[in-house]
Amino acid sequence: MSALLSEGTVIETLEKSRRKAEGKAILDRLTGTAAKITALLIGLTVLLTQVPLFKNAAISAYCSFASCTYVLTYPDIVAVDGSHSKSGTLRNIRFSVVDNNGKHPDTYVAEWTWSGSGGTQKGSQTVVIDLKSGSGATVQSIRIGLDRSGCYYPGHEERHDGTLAISGRLIASINVAVTPVEGVQGPC
Repeated sequence: MSALLSEGTVIETLEKSRRKAEGKAILDRLTGTAAKITALLIGLTVLLTQVPLFKNAAISAYCSFASCTYVLTYPDIVAVDGSHSKSGTLRNIRFSVVDNNGKHPDTYVAEWTWSGSGGTQKGSQTVVIDLKSGSGATVQSIRIGLDRSGCYYPGHEERHDGTLAISGRLIASINVAVTPVEGVQGPC
């Protein structure tokens, strides 16, 4: 009987050793997997820092055979008058670039909602849209007069279109500013 117990103890010890070895193998696989996942995440992070380049390349590839449009947006702007008091707000700023695949000059559509609410009306102001390349350089500036003929509660949608002097493919981002009010203005 003690021989059977000894044999059972030996089998139990061998079973524990086997489980320990399997556990170590699983731990080694998990550690290796964690290292691979970490490397993948680092690679993905590096790749995502290049997303604008990939996005521009994809747009270029698609637009090489078809006319296409892509839209750039900009945060709301509180415009000011000559004394730096609020003259109104420019909201929902969108700049659409139409790439005509070299068949015609590329065009644009600039859109926003203007409200003089809490500010002023009359006088003149200009919206300046700087078109930026991937490196941040201004490749073209577009100046559009703002409609200040009323207070526009709660807002007045404006849409302006035109032809670009450059290839739309050069545009990676926009910067939008509003000049201070010039001329006689009235309260809203």
